[in-house]
Amino acid sequence: MQIIQHPVTGEDFFNREDILERLKAERNFALIGQRKAGKTSIILEYLRQNPDPESLTAYIYILFEETPPSFARKYLRALLVSLVSAEGDEVDVFSPIEDLTAQAIQALPALAPALMRLAKAAEGKPTAETMAELLALPEQIATASRKRFLICLDEFATLAGFDLPVLDLLRQRIMEDRHVRYIVAGSTIATMQEVLEQSAAPLFGHFDVLWVNAFAYEEARLFLRNMFEQAGILLPELFLNFLIEFTAGFPYYLAVLAESTILVCQEANKKTVEASCVISSLQKEVFDTAGRIYIHFVDSLAKTLLQRN
Repeated sequence: MQIIQHPVTGEDFFNREDILERLKAERNFALIGQRKAGKTSIILEYLRQNPDPESLTAYIYILFEETPPSFARKYLRALLVSLVSAEGDEVDVFSPIEDLTAQAIQALPALAPALMRLAKAAEGKPTAETMAELLALPEQIATASRKRFLICLDEFATLAGFDLPVLDLLRQRIMEDRHVRYIVAGSTIATMQEVLEQSAAPLFGHFDVLWVNAFAYEEARLFLRNMFEQAGILLPELFLNFLIEFTAGFPYYLAVLAESTILVCQEANKKTVEASCVISSLQKEVFDTAGRIYIHFVDSLAKTLLQRN
């Protein structure tokens, strides 16, 4: 059993089949939901389940504290890594951008001027013109390589706070490009709705919005049953319902508390969950300063306070 901290994929991924199926359509999608609802896991599981030799893929996680320069470097690096990897060349994702650019030029010599300009621009603060050229690069790569390009932008709402018109530039690309599509995700719900669903918003009408909510009761129930049955531990109905109620059905909280409770039971050689097991799990994960849920709440609070100055 893995220690739940990072996005979940593969055998540990649970439910969300309807969203995974929707993402197969050749359209742009926006996943909106609260933090820890499972948006990142959905994107990564979709990519895992649907490898496509005719498509390049770049996944970019945009940090809350991201700036235009750091985003530009991260975006360019992701595009270069995707291109070089698709050519079958060995690639170190932590290589300097200059080295990745050289490898990309070997693969697509026709793009050498654009790639060299962007690599040089990545050393400083990007202008609107540089950002426009950067956002146009996926279509250029797709056309030159005769492939499609899927761009995944996680915590997309951060871009709305940049002092560059990134969203307006992205709208232009969506309207003009023919070989690129986007999957974006965001947990700053108000901002995501503002830039995607308001009629005057720059990206209005360009994305199909998919809401990622907490598990419904029956889904949460099945999720917990599966975890405890795999561990060979009986979860009484009382504690099952308590965990669902306490976590409001959010996958991350369910997984962390279930996993922690299982470990407590295993350490005590218990085959049935008792109240002491659940209490120990809550103390460890929610109230201890090293607990995963405690750390998540502190981080979320800090980001919320920064957003509100």
